[in-house]
Amino acid sequence: MRVLTRNIDRSLSGFTLVEILVAFVVAIIVLGALYDIYATGLRSSTSSEKYTNAILLAESGLDALAAGPLIPIDTTDSIGGYERRISVRLRPDFASTTAPLTVFPYEVEVQVAWREGVRERAVLLSTVRLSPSTGETP
Repeated sequence: MRVLTRNIDRSLSGFTLVEILVAFVVAIIVLGALYDIYATGLRSSTSSEKYTNAILLAESGLDALAAGPLIPIDTTDSIGGYERRISVRLRPDFASTTAPLTVFPYEVEVQVAWREGVRERAVLLSTVRLSPSTGETP
């Protein structure tokens, strides 16, 4: 009796275990890189949103002082996760010394600070405004 042997084409037999493991490793590396890119974009978006909110709070602090005469102050308030410091100082060094003044220069600073993880971030807006005298001598 003759034993029949079949010729099996090895290319049609499927994947080996090593090939499957290599494919999984490559897939894990690619997915890990995509996750890192996504996480970095999300952190940047959150950071940008917090920065925009801080600018809006600082601008609203400057706008609140635009309505009336200025007096030297230094106040701090908390709004959500932000801390806003408003400082108004008389600046006689900006004034003319040759002519009497009916308005005086004031430096207005608004600083908004917040935390991002372990880092503290801050935005500072500053301007100089002229305002009538409050009875103080410059």
